[in-house]
Amino acid sequence: MSDERIITAAIVTTGEKSDGKYLKDLVEKSKEAGMTIDRIIGDTAYSEKDNIQYAKTEEFQLVSKLNPQITQGGRAKVDEFEFNKDAGLYVCKAGHMAIRKARTGKKDQGKNQKRHLLL
Repeated sequence: MSDERIITAAIVTTGEKSDGKYLKDLVEKSKEAGMTIDRIIGDTAYSEKDNIQYAKTEEFQLVSKLNPQITQGGRAKVDEFEFNKDAGLYVCKAGHMAIRKARTGKKDQGKNQKRHLLL
């Protein structure tokens, strides 16, 4: 939409489709219509990683609240693991403690190894 509130591009989809997937197409249609784009304002659907990278390469500002999936991860508060300080292991909500600590990465490289807990 322009400053004069004229719609410069539109894509009609069904309700279950994510709006954010069509940002690039909308930007290209608006440019074809003669618009100079310096800022795009959208809802949370537009804050996906591909759109953020696209905004940087095309040099426009993307104003969109970050998706909680990006900022908080996929776990709900009730699904988080608790750390048992005495055992030095994590415990799931069902009460099962990790059975061992595992490290991945190259052997004897110290900083290249990452710790993983197996339940």
